Amino acid sequence: MNKQVAVEIFQAIKPELVWLMAYVLVAGFVALLVKNALETLVAYRIFKTNDQLGNRTKVRVRGKVGRILRYNWFWIEVVTEDGSEIIMVSMKRWQLEDWSVILDSQGRRQGDE
Repeated sequence: MNKQVAVEIFQAIKPELVWLMAYVLVAGFVALLVKNALETLVAYRIFKTNDQLGNRTKVRVRGKVGRILRYNWFWIEVVTEDGSEIIMVSMKRWQLEDWSVILDSQGRRQGDE
């Protein structure tokens, strides 16, 4: 393909089409940002409304036993029992993790004092 053909193809593209493609690209990017924010907020709300999960709750996650140290909209921090490791769990993916809440002999979650 010679230079003249490339110039003719470029000149044949209408500026309105270029602007339309730019608008569609920006709108798609904004839609993905909104989708990501909504997924995070929904996962956070589900976590907050779960009566068994909260700060200081003893859990088993990823095969390790620990306590939920704190959580926010983006992360759940679980510190292992010996305190040597902090496991960071994404708030959007916490339901996909292998969670189990460790209960005491009376059936209450450990961490409730």
